[in-house]
Amino acid sequence: MPPNRPINPLDHLFASLQRGLDMFMDDLQNTAEDFLLSVNRQAVHNLRRQIHTAEQQRTGRPVRPPMRPPGQSAPSPTPKPYKPPKQREKTAYDYLEVSVYASQETISAAFQSLGRRFHPDNQATGDAERFKTISAAYTILKDPVRRKKYNRTIGA
Repeated sequence: MPPNRPINPLDHLFASLQRGLDMFMDDLQNTAEDFLLSVNRQAVHNLRRQIHTAEQQRTGRPVRPPMRPPGQSAPSPTPKPYKPPKQREKTAYDYLEVSVYASQETISAAFQSLGRRFHPDNQATGDAERFKTISAAYTILKDPVRRKKYNRTIGA
């Protein structure tokens, strides 16, 4: 059994550096192998294309038979019907007319303003349905925890 000698801190440092260097070299070798495989695939593709082109030039005709009889023109593509772009669903931010990045104060002020305007007791501009949607949107956005969860669901 070898005698216990004091551990040199440099030996420990060199050993960990050597392990890190070995891991780096393994990763580098794997990356280089992946790169070479990719380059080889591209080279094979290019070589096949060159052979195909050379065969066409040598014979003066396409190597593969045409898909339709000679003299027949290609059918015209049928136009796709127009589809209007999809409208995204309105979010709580849209109902309160604020940005996704609006502060709590801005959201509260927007709710108060819209709430006054669309409250059912307002004779001139009252709208009970719109007031309900504004209230529901504010209920979600006033609580920071619920707002964060809501933002994840709408992808904001």
